[in-house]
This record gives sequence, C-alpha cells and structure tokens, in this order.
Amino acid sequence: MVPKLPFGIHYGETSRKRVIGNFTLLETYYPPRLKAPKHAHELACLCLVLRGDYREIYTHQDITCPSSCFLFRPAGTVHSHDFDGGGALSIIIELDSMWLDSLREYSIRLDMPVTSKSASTSLLIRKAYREFSHPDPSSALATEGVMLELLALASQRRIRKDEATSPAWLREVRELLHEGFSNRMTVKCIAAEVGTHPVHLARTFHQRYKCTVGDYVRKLRIETACRALASSDLPLSDVALSVGFYDQSHFSKAFRRVTGMSPSDYRSTFLPRKTLATPPSSLET
Repeated sequence: MVPKLPFGIHYGETSRKRVIGNFTLLETYYPPRLKAPKHAHELACLCLVLRGDYREIYTHQDITCPSSCFLFRPAGTVHSHDFDGGGALSIIIELDSMWLDSLREYSIRLDMPVTSKSASTSLLIRKAYREFSHPDPSSALATEGVMLELLALASQRRIRKDEATSPAWLREVRELLHEGFSNRMTVKCIAAEVGTHPVHLARTFHQRYKCTVGDYVRKLRIETACRALASSDLPLSDVALSVGFYDQSHFSKAFRRVTGMSPSDYRSTFLPRKTLATPPSSLET
C-alpha cells in the first residue's frame, strides 16, 4: 500500500519553517542520490526549487524540476523522487483543499501535476524566498499574492492547447529553438530546416506564441541564465556566453530588460554560496 504522508512530513530534511498568514513554508533539503519510494501527500503541494534539480516520477510521466522552477502537485497524487545529482533545496508550501477551492473564483482549476520554468516563474520564486527569509507585517499579503500568481501560471499551462493544435512544422521550429537557443540562428535558416517560407514562419509563430522568434529565443536564454545564476558560481561573463550572448554587457542589458534587475542582483537574492552537499543545520520557527 502506498503511504500517504501527513502535513509537514517529507522525505527531505526540513531546516527552516515559517508560518506566514495562511501558509506554512518549509525549507527542505534533499541529499544527493536520494531515491524516495512511491508515496502521496494528504495536502496539495507547491514546490519552489531554490537550488539543485531532481525528477518527480508519476505513473504516466516524469517531470524534471531544475533550479528556479516550481511544481504543483494535487493532494493524493502518487509519485516518487529521484535526486540522482547533487541534491536539491526547496521551499514547500502545502495547500489545504478549502484554499484551493477558493481559487475557482479566479477561474483557476488544478487537477494534475504541472511545472513552470519561465523567467516569470523564477522572479516569483525569488519574491517568495525573500518573504520567507525576511518576513515583515506585509509578508502574509505578499506571500498570498505570489502563490496566486504561481498557481495562475500553473493553471494556464494546464489548460494551454497550443502544442496539441500546432502544425507539425511549427512544433519542429519550437524544438529547434529549445535545442539551439544558445547558437546563432536566423529565421531564414530555420524556415529552410522545416521546409516553409520565412515570412509564413514568422507570421504563424507570432500568432501562436504572441512574440517574435527573436523574443522567444531571448526569453529562453534569460530563463536558462536565471537557473545558472541561482545554482552556480560561474562568472557572469561565462553565464552570458553559455546562453548565447555576445558579451557580459549585452547579457546584462537584456537580463535587466526582461527581469527588471541586474544579473548580480538576481544572484544575490538566492542562497548563500555553498554546496548542496552540506545540509542546512538550524531549525527556525
């Protein structure tokens, strides 16, 4: 029989706990090579990955959870964890059914696991972690606002049907962009690769994704940079080159335009520079 874990119980080690308004936030460390067996939780969970990465395994799918992403999991969903790399550190928020039911007023309905790894998600996780680390009288309201925004993103991803209704060549374009966003690409070359006209590609892509091909590539680069900044000590110049920017200055301008802050400011809001091999030691309430 698959065990159902009660409130506050996880296979990782809880290092800090904060009660902010109606939310209990748990900073939880998962050691390297941890393989949690199949289990479920009595409450729905929202997991904000601060550092590291892992796989969450379900009956019909695996979900990869890298640094700076979030995952929503409904109550009672059977799953297992695989922390085969360097472990992970996350903020876990457990949500009771009454609070989730109230989200229907906002047309937010969630009944399946869903994850998001966008730049917008990364900024919201940063806000949540800031409220967690430095709570003040406004933190309850701010935290609820962040939770609503994250769950709205999850709901949008859950109901989006873009990929199911896109023509095959447009799905191929998207795959090419995700695989090669750090390289120099042109719409003309991509169009030739998928066998369509560049003008038709540009027009159809904008209709489907509400942005140009160039904007989409820039978004992918910034999202990848966010994860690198939050989870590594790489110099900014190396991060810039790894995601396809010409130099650090170009990278910093694009990063600020998308996120509203510099790469160094973004990095400073996450965890102190320490390895995940050393678990957090103190418990705060």
